[in-house]
Amino acid sequence: MEDLPLPTPPPRGALEAAWGLLRLLGAVEGEALTPLGQALLALPTHPRLGRMVLAARELGLLPLAADLLALLEERDPLEGEPDLMPRLEGLLRARRGEGGLFQALERVSALWRRRLHTPPLKALPHPEEVGRLLLYAYPDRVGERTAPGRYRLASGRAVRLEGDGPPYLVAPAADLVGREGRVLLMAPLAREDLRPLAREEIRRGWEGGRWVGFRERRLGALVLERTPMDPGPPTEEALKEALKGGLPWGEAEGLRARVAFLRAQGVDLPDLSDEALLQDLSWLLPYAEGVRRKEELEALPSVHVKTWDHPFRMDLRPRGWAGTHRRWSPWNSLPHSSTP
Repeated sequence: MEDLPLPTPPPRGALEAAWGLLRLLGAVEGEALTPLGQALLALPTHPRLGRMVLAARELGLLPLAADLLALLEERDPLEGEPDLMPRLEGLLRARRGEGGLFQALERVSALWRRRLHTPPLKALPHPEEVGRLLLYAYPDRVGERTAPGRYRLASGRAVRLEGDGPPYLVAPAADLVGREGRVLLMAPLAREDLRPLAREEIRRGWEGGRWVGFRERRLGALVLERTPMDPGPPTEEALKEALKGGLPWGEAEGLRARVAFLRAQGVDLPDLSDEALLQDLSWLLPYAEGVRRKEELEALPSVHVKTWDHPFRMDLRPRGWAGTHRRWSPWNSLPHSSTP
């Protein structure tokens, strides 16, 4: 796309969002079209809606897909009403010759039915069936209710719905500007319909001061299932997060102050400041293998530095020191007449 001689190149953010959507729909892998992406090229509509059509073919829902294409491509005759079902009812009335606001949309639906070689929808489908089909086009707009009228989308965005709503929904139209978005159009979803699109992930992290692990089934930001598991030893990144307020030196703080003093006098010793040690916590990993609570970290640095049973022990010698059979102390490098 960047190499196309366009008069006005698209903004980089918009281009990245477009590639992200194509990956989400399964249309591209890397920068190459997948077989599904090739199939989308044959459908003269937005990739989201094209993905819905491909799913409808597999599910036997092409009549419903034709009506949804008309409703989602054309101007909404019931603007302000978030429930999609009254619009499908309007199309059915227009199909029976009752006229009204939906006559033009019925003509668009008829065009799609001819293109897709499918008969017209005869009866109003179950609302969750509508949601199940829209799920393939808008997997990032699946929402889980967090409070009455409040939802969290799979994309992570928070949105509100006028009035209460179902436990799960899909929002083919939403105003996502601002801190909290607004659902403009929605259909309910059954929780079990989310499972085929969910992925299993292993999550480890600190919760309430505890190092925990979970096996989760997730659809983006939505956690559908969560099973506790042994998290294993904390990672270096996890230790950095737990110790971001500083290393708990405790009684060893005095020793660290002496090392800092010697460094200031020109003695060639390692830097034991928090800033230096927190840059690389690989030295702490062997001692933290059994840690499962943050408070258990408090004793680790001070105990092992204080007793010199510490990864820096052999490095805490002035460079050039040749002894190998005794533990070094900062005071060994000072004249005997010196005092701490």
